[in-house]
Amino acid sequence: MGYDSPLAALPSFLPCNSFFFFFFFLFTSLLIISAPAYASKASAAFPALLQFKQGIDLLPSRLSSWKKGTNCCHWEGVTCDKTGFPTALQISSVSNWSFDNTSKLDPSLFELSHLRVLDLGSNRFGGEIPKRLVELTHLTHLDLSNCSFKGAVPMEISQLSRLVYLNLSSNAGLLLENNTFTNLVSGLTSLQHLALDQIDISMSIKSVSVITSSSMPGLRTLSLESCSISGSSEESILQLRSLAYMNLNGNKLFYIPEFFQNFTSLRILKLANCDLRGFPSGIFLLPKLESLDVSDNDYLVLSLPSKAIPSSSNIQYLGLTCAKLHGDLAVLSNLTKLTHLYLPNCANNGSLPSSWASDRLVEVDLSSNNLKGSIPEASLSYASNNKGLTELEPPNSSYSYVGSWVPLILNLSSCNIDSFPTFLQKVDLDTLDLSNNRVRGKVPSWLWRSANLTFVLLNHNKIDGFEAVNGSCLQNSQIAYFSALNNLIVGEIPTFFCNLTKLEELDMSNNGLTSTIPMCLGSLPLTILDLAKNHLQGQVPPMSATSEIRRNSLHILDISSNMFTDRIRDEIGMLMELILLNISNNNLSGTIPKSLGNVQQMKALDLSYNHLSRGVPAELSNLTFLELLNLSYNDLHGSIPQGTQFSTFDESSFEGNPGLCGFQVHRSCPGGRDNDEAFVNRRGNEDQRKKLEWIGGLGIGFAVGLFMITLPTLFLEGFSNWYCNLIDRVVELLMQGFLNKYFKFKPLLNLTVDATQALIIDKRYT
Repeated sequence: MGYDSPLAALPSFLPCNSFFFFFFFLFTSLLIISAPAYASKASAAFPALLQFKQGIDLLPSRLSSWKKGTNCCHWEGVTCDKTGFPTALQISSVSNWSFDNTSKLDPSLFELSHLRVLDLGSNRFGGEIPKRLVELTHLTHLDLSNCSFKGAVPMEISQLSRLVYLNLSSNAGLLLENNTFTNLVSGLTSLQHLALDQIDISMSIKSVSVITSSSMPGLRTLSLESCSISGSSEESILQLRSLAYMNLNGNKLFYIPEFFQNFTSLRILKLANCDLRGFPSGIFLLPKLESLDVSDNDYLVLSLPSKAIPSSSNIQYLGLTCAKLHGDLAVLSNLTKLTHLYLPNCANNGSLPSSWASDRLVEVDLSSNNLKGSIPEASLSYASNNKGLTELEPPNSSYSYVGSWVPLILNLSSCNIDSFPTFLQKVDLDTLDLSNNRVRGKVPSWLWRSANLTFVLLNHNKIDGFEAVNGSCLQNSQIAYFSALNNLIVGEIPTFFCNLTKLEELDMSNNGLTSTIPMCLGSLPLTILDLAKNHLQGQVPPMSATSEIRRNSLHILDISSNMFTDRIRDEIGMLMELILLNISNNNLSGTIPKSLGNVQQMKALDLSYNHLSRGVPAELSNLTFLELLNLSYNDLHGSIPQGTQFSTFDESSFEGNPGLCGFQVHRSCPGGRDNDEAFVNRRGNEDQRKKLEWIGGLGIGFAVGLFMITLPTLFLEGFSNWYCNLIDRVVELLMQGFLNKYFKFKPLLNLTVDATQALIIDKRYT
């Protein structure tokens, strides 16, 4: 009977021979053998990541998911492939940025050999960029920006030929000198995004143009801000046909050549602070241009296009600050997508367009120009219902305003305005700035009725008072900041201020205010009260300090250069959160309150030019944060307290007080020489000398004793045995005394040292 092979059961289309089984067995065996090894390599990434984490001085709660026993593929910032290998590590901004930061790049990072994306940006590592990055051969994205790296950029990075994205920006200590920029980019032929901001390249823009265009033809983003690049560009840069983003801010480029208007793919162009003199107007007409910034080029004479920019333009951001504009601003009126327009200090004598096509404006700055006329209602009506409009800075001119425009922030500073604009009655503002004008008269009552008004700045005008206001109408006022310093306001402080329940900062310094400060201000959550340089009188502190709100909020109190008399009340010490207290240039008498020593946060204290008498309270030495102290020109006597802070103040803090003594004023105190710095130093030197003499004597005695005892012990056998027995008895007696004192029992005399130790251990743990 013939043998039936099992192969007979196989379908006829399979190769039924021994070669098939050989290769099938070999293949499956390799899979079985290699799978555990492959998994082992993937699992090896877990401890490597944990070790890498240990090297970072982390912010609280960052990388908290990185824990042993959990799947690293689910950790913050970690992405894995299907086999479990980490392929992306993106943990920007996780480190502490304090000065005592100890973060470092742990070498375990280089065990993650499958990484394709590595983003460690905005972490404070410091030191040099490790050359071992070249071991991560699969990298396509590398971001080490803002990591405080310094030294030369390692050329090994050029071997990462798969890189598509490279960002080393904002590492001010990095260098790419001596044409190393050429060596770096020559091997990065696949690069599409290059950012090296604030790295010293020290090359001409012509060389940079040639190198980038020849080495990285697919480049889409080029950012070389503040890289010490100079000169004029080379036309070969046009070979970068895909270039959409170019940032050359902060270099010395002088002139932008005409061929830049052939960058048809360009979307964002940044040339601020480049010392430009010339700029082709055709760039405004680039079809894809979205953002153009040529701000802060003080010598740039920029001609606007001779014809209107088409409505199809994509321009959203125009930054032309300080450029000397020539041409009609009407050419900008068709920018339907415009959101930000900055034209301050452009020496333009024209007028604004009669209408704007864009209904998306967010910020407009036209300040410090010579524009004249009025803004027609038609040019503002587009924004009447535009909730996105947040800021308007009108021209430095005599513009009048019509319509119901509703900006949230209105900056009319330095506009030569001589009265409160009446159109303000129809708008609901968050911030109103009328500072540095010539506004006269009284603050109108309607100003306080704006439901959302929070910040009011009326500084440096000629305002002389306030119209009467019904305080009950202000209960819902949102005003938190009111400043009218340097005006002509006279009379009493209006009591309606006490109804501004949200008021945190009040500054009416340098006016002609008289009478007393309303006590009711003490009920407000003020953090700053500045009423210096007026004619105010009354008590100090100027209101009751018993209010809980008052005590826990006031940080700055300045009532200097007024007419306050009498004494400084002890209640001043209840203002526990004070950082600055200035009561100088008044007519105060009495003593300095000891309670000021309770104001532990105080950094500046000025009580100068008063008539304060007696001594400087020793309690003031408790003010360990005090940085500025001025007690000059009073009638103070006695010794100046000594302490950590008081020893840092010089004679100017105490001058004009001939009765004071201490090393600060170079006068010794009779009978109290501890306040004399020379005496303190001299006594310290004597103590140091005595200490050294005692240590020296101890050393000599030890040497003599060692010589007298050790030599006989080494060379005389009988004496050696007697000496060892003596030491044993001394130790035994010492141990008995120790046990009797601390454990209240007496061990037997014949106990060995080991037994005694056992008893001690037993006694401690029973």
